[in-house]
Amino acid sequence: MDQNSTYVLKINLLGSPKKARKDIKCFCFDKVIDSDLTNYKDLVESIVEQYSPRYLEVAHVQYYDDVLKIYPEVTSDQELVSMFEKHSKTKVVHMFVAYCDPSEPYEPITEWHSDAHSQPNNIEQDDDDDYLRNPVPENEHVGVDEENIYLEDEPVPLIMVPCSNKEKDKDYVPDHESEAESEVESEDESMFEVEVEEDEEYHEADHAPHIEYNKLDPPMNEGRKYPNMAEFKLALSQHAIKHEFEFDTEKSAPHRFRAYCSRRDEDKCPWRIYASIMEDECTVMVRKNPCGHDCSSTKRKKKLKNANKRWICEHVKDWLIEDATLGPEALRKKLKEHHGIDINSKRVYMGKLLALKELYGD
Repeated sequence: MDQNSTYVLKINLLGSPKKARKDIKCFCFDKVIDSDLTNYKDLVESIVEQYSPRYLEVAHVQYYDDVLKIYPEVTSDQELVSMFEKHSKTKVVHMFVAYCDPSEPYEPITEWHSDAHSQPNNIEQDDDDDYLRNPVPENEHVGVDEENIYLEDEPVPLIMVPCSNKEKDKDYVPDHESEAESEVESEDESMFEVEVEEDEEYHEADHAPHIEYNKLDPPMNEGRKYPNMAEFKLALSQHAIKHEFEFDTEKSAPHRFRAYCSRRDEDKCPWRIYASIMEDECTVMVRKNPCGHDCSSTKRKKKLKNANKRWICEHVKDWLIEDATLGPEALRKKLKEHHGIDINSKRVYMGKLLALKELYGD
């Protein structure tokens, strides 16, 4: 990767204010790119693919201009080039990607209370470590494989920024669990709930049991078992679609899963579910599902957010085995015919790609 065109994007990822978790302000992660090989569309798609938004939400991109002290929006290749030019000396850009419902007006960021953007007025300013600088910069990386420094698939640390000015939901009472379970609580919880969980990898035990159940109408009663966490989540999505409701994910970790009705706050719906792995460290059991639905979410919607790309993948595989040339629109029509729901073409396309990858490899 050419050092002259290499930039570090320090990205703050924000969810919809109405739907995102109230105790988390944003997720922060770094992304290394080559400005000569990056356009606006590909950049946004790479972020969306890595950290998926909610159903139908779109991404809005801004960055911090430390000279003018403003937050310009980026909506085109020209504006992206302008952003790179403004940061050509530092090679570091502080960006903001906000997921919003297209039916609601987007309110651009106008201020951000963080010290992350405070930079010295003179980037050439000497410091105490000036004597450590290489007097011959062009020989800085002799003998180093620069391509391997910026491996695209290398995991990037993800940081959660807590919200200091908002209170957590006081009405919600968490499940009673053992101290041992609380100690292993995963801290990288998802603010984007359903979609983020799709890309999680599960290292299930090789001795996963064979458990039969109705895959078109998976039962979710207490004590019900599933072979592993990934299959349980897929079954829960199918269960929600079959019974015409939507759920939001509160906790998604390799060893446990919690969700609640999407209408919990609006209609005070008591439905919730909690499942965790058993002693074999593979099988998942539904521990708690005490209440049924009595809310507006049980009314059939033509579009359901729980029809994520993993769910689509599993339901289009058989059709792709018969005809791998089927396009997103054809698959979309088949899904609507068989399940009575309308799914965004882009999501169907992502589900198709995942299915083809699992069927035939990269």
